[in-house]
Amino acid sequence: MPYAAITPAQLFAVLTSPRHHARTEALRAAPVGSPERAELKKRLDYVTPAGTFTRRANDALAEPSGLLVLDFDHLPDVGTARAALLADELLAPELVLLFTSPSGDGLKAFVRTDPTAAHLDNFRACAAYLAAHYAPLGLCPDEAGKDLARACFVPYAPDAWLAPAYAV
Repeated sequence: MPYAAITPAQLFAVLTSPRHHARTEALRAAPVGSPERAELKKRLDYVTPAGTFTRRANDALAEPSGLLVLDFDHLPDVGTARAALLADELLAPELVLLFTSPSGDGLKAFVRTDPTAAHLDNFRACAAYLAAHYAPLGLCPDEAGKDLARACFVPYAPDAWLAPAYAV
């Protein structure tokens, strides 16, 4: 059962608050690939950016959000990748929220998508565009993002960016 439906502005407030600071730092300090790190990640809160679900399953969508999460893991330079996404003429106008991943070496981007298209089609279109333009920066989204009910863990991300239109 979902705990609550939240807006991008509410999520931004959680990301930039100290609420998950200690958990995020512990996760980043744990050895990569260790069971401890996996366990620490599971303790973080999560959101399902594509919508509100009666349970976390693709066939349990109660209310679509019109958003898609793009998850970029193990980036060679998080700052450069972030700047590229925010400056992209086609993608930037659709960016809603951008923040550093719980691991610290990736990014999460919430983008507005075509509400009349299937989630998978939206994911594939975004992934193809990014791979064609930004593969050298590592901006090829994790394939797990094609899952409608994809969970996105909520870290401490004081440098999170929120589109001004969503700041209300």
